[in-house]
Parts: sequence; structure tokens; C-alpha cells
Amino acid sequence: MDVIDHKFRRNYDGEASNREDYLATQIPTIPLDGQEGAPAMIQRVLSYLQDGTIAIIGIYGMGGVGKTTLVKNVFNQVGGFDYMWFITVSKEPNYQGIQTSISRDLGISGYECYGTEERAEQVFQRLKERKYLLILDDVWSGFQLHELGIPNPARDSLSKVVIASRFLDVCDAMEADICLKVEVMFEDDAWKLFVEEAGSVVLQPSIEEIAREVLRDCGGLPLAIRTVGKAMRDKGDVGLWRSALRTLQESSGEIAGMKSEVLESLKLSFDHLDDATKNCFMYLSLFPENEIIFTYFLSVNWYLEGLIADVGDFNEVENKGVAVMSKLKDACLLESGNYARNVRMHDVVRDMALWIASSRDEPMFLTRTGPGVHEPPEEEEWEKAKRISLMRTSIDRLPEKPICPHLLTLMLEGNQRLTRIPSDFFQSMDALQILNLNRTGIASLPSSLSSLKNLRALYFYACKMLEDVEVVGHLHNLQVLDLYLTAVKELPESFLNLQNLKIL
Repeated sequence: MDVIDHKFRRNYDGEASNREDYLATQIPTIPLDGQEGAPAMIQRVLSYLQDGTIAIIGIYGMGGVGKTTLVKNVFNQVGGFDYMWFITVSKEPNYQGIQTSISRDLGISGYECYGTEERAEQVFQRLKERKYLLILDDVWSGFQLHELGIPNPARDSLSKVVIASRFLDVCDAMEADICLKVEVMFEDDAWKLFVEEAGSVVLQPSIEEIAREVLRDCGGLPLAIRTVGKAMRDKGDVGLWRSALRTLQESSGEIAGMKSEVLESLKLSFDHLDDATKNCFMYLSLFPENEIIFTYFLSVNWYLEGLIADVGDFNEVENKGVAVMSKLKDACLLESGNYARNVRMHDVVRDMALWIASSRDEPMFLTRTGPGVHEPPEEEEWEKAKRISLMRTSIDRLPEKPICPHLLTLMLEGNQRLTRIPSDFFQSMDALQILNLNRTGIASLPSSLSSLKNLRALYFYACKMLEDVEVVGHLHNLQVLDLYLTAVKELPESFLNLQNLKIL
């Protein structure tokens, strides 16, 4: 596989002094006609290439957001360099192959006979006095440019290096002077792209509204928009569009190409994480689509489940959690929310997390969220699950006594139609550690709650009908209890037994 696409190659016969002395072949790329966001970002990068105070430009963003399209368009539009290379580094880079190709382009005679260090020295000598542009795409880990023989460009040398990666820390490791994040598409640009891929059928009055909902579930991610658009191209049956929307909302990945082209591509970023961070990431799949998640709440749950460790003081839990969230943000797998101290997950990244969770053999994550959910899971589903989220659903009843030997987390937040919990509901949940009943319509607690001997966090925020919480005093391992905005007027005497309680 070629490791270098050349816009301008040096003639080996002699020195080149202008563009005509090079092979002027543009890299094939996706046209951006009619868009606003991407061309503006291209112009921004081009302006930095002319800025004498910036030598190395880092470009990062989630998989499928258009980084490669961006840097290819930059490469095709820029000029004024003695040498230009566009190099796809990839997850398993062949640095020797890259170095060999650069040596050949520079006309270094006998480069095949040189060792890696000698060849690097030869490349260095050829380039140190020249003006070059090196674009490194799909970089997964930092490395030293001198390994290739490329001189680190000084700010006054006018040579430039552009790095495109999914990870901000890779750009930092390669000493980028400025880092630009490639964001998802503007709504208007996304619609234009979707119409282009799906065809004019989406403009039909009977289809357009549903098509726009389908597009919204793509979250502005170009790769997802193209994949879904192609799968639905020229489909004039309204029923097919409703089915596609339902499939996307269920995060099943069953639309043609969604799994192989989108979810598996995003999963490469997940695979790059360390195991502890992977476990924290998977926990985020429990939250509904577009959920704003408070960093403190998330950090405490991670800690109580043992997903983050080495916390000497409970007051340091959020700091430890925020550090993990920062890793996920740097990998573009998590986003900042609208306000301080909250985060959110991109819709398609959440789909990827749910897809990973559903494909695992171990006791699974069971996530069914949103007002479209009217029935609780079947009893055999409860038995297999390790974590269950039924947040913000239309469920108004729960099974009488589910058998849940593996269940660690149960999230029932936002089920306002749920006014009663069966008396034996918690009887067979011995392992349960986190129970979230925030914003439910419950007015009382079942006696079986006292059987949750391993429960460490219990949330009743905004349970406005709940007044009697005496049974909570039997939960001796409880560390976190939220009674804010409940009808509890005074704490019962049984709370004196909560010797491990740290947050109330």
C-alpha cells in the first residue's frame, strides 16, 4: 500500500524552482461545494500555514467527522512550498516505509543501502534549508519527526507540519503550536449532504419531516450522514423511513453500512483507551440520548462501582472522575455540556457504546430509555443484566420480584408514571450498589429495600410525593443519599445506623 499521496513530486533530474517542475496530481477527495463550516475551517488552516508564528498545526476530532477530507482539501489548495507530502500514518505505522518514500522523492541516491539512521540524516540534510509541507493524517500516537529525518520546523523557517488525529493528546505529544477541533456539521450543511446522498425523494412532503428526524439521529457526523443517506437513497416508501428512524432510535446498527462503516470506525477510538477508561466509557451508555450528565454524579457512581480507584479522600472523587472525562474528551468520545460541570455523549458515539455492550458475552448492559418505552424488560432479561437503565420512560409498573444476581446499577430516573414499587421488587438484588429513583412518582418505599445490604448510593431527588424513608436506615453500607426536593420533613431515628454515610 502506498504510504504517500503526492500533489507535487520532485523531478529527480534536477532542482525544481516552480510548480510546473512537479507532478501536479490532486488527491481525490469529497467536494465541499455549498457548505459553510468545512470551507471556513479550511481557510483557517490555510491562514495558519501562512502564519510565521505557527509551525505545527494539530487537527483533531471524532472518527468520521471529516478530518481527512479537511486536510486533503488543504493539501489540494495550498502552494508555495519546495516539497509537499501527504502521508497516511495509520494505527500501525510503517515509519521505515514512509522514510524510504521521502528519500526516493528527494532523489537521495542509494537510499536502499542506508540504514534507518543514515537515511534520516540524508533526509535531514536535504530538507533543513528548504521550505516543505508535511501533512500527517490518521496519527494514533506521537512520535519524533527526526525519526523520519524531518527537521522540526522552526517558526521562522516557513516549513509547516499538519497533524490530523482523533486524539488531542497526540497533537500535544507532537508539540503542535495550535490545535483545532473539527466539529460536527452545521444543520444546513448536514441537510444538503443528506439530500445529496439520499436523493430528492427526501424533499417529498410525506417524507421530509421523517427524513429530518433521521438526519437528527446522525448527530451531524458526516460519515453517519453519508452512510444512512446511501442506505435510504431513492426510497419513496414512508414506512421504510419510519422503520429507519425506529432503528436509529434503538441504536441497533441495522441500517446498511451503519455497523461496518460507522460504528466499527468509531470503535477504533474506544479500542485505543486503557481498560479502566473503557469501563468508565461503557457506563455512559446507560444515559438517554442527549442527556446532560453532571460530572459529580457520574464521578461518584464510577467510584462507588469501583471503576475509578486510588482516591484517598472522598472529596477528591470528582477530581479523579473529571480526569477520566478529560481523557474521553481528548479522544472525542465525550463532549462538554452547555454549562460547567456537566458532559454529554454524541448520539452516534452512544450508539457505538450500546452496540459494544450488546455484543459482549458477559452479563450485559440493558438500556431502554425515552418516552417510547412503555413496558419493563422481560424477567429473563433482568436475570442476565449487570447494569440496567430505564430512564425517562413511559413505564408505569415493574415486575413483582425479578431475579438479578449480577445487578450493580439500576437507574429508574425520570419515570414519573411510576408511582409504586412492588413489595418484593428488591428481594433478589443482593449485589446492587447504585439505585437511582430521581424524579419518579413513588410515594412510599417497599420493605424489600432493606435487603439491599451492598447498596452504596441511593438517589431520591425530586421524588415530591415521598415522605417516609425509615426503611433506608437499614442500609448500613450506604455512603450517598439524596433526599433533596422530597416530602421528607425530618430524618427518622433509624438513620443513626448509617455510620458509613458520607454525602446527604
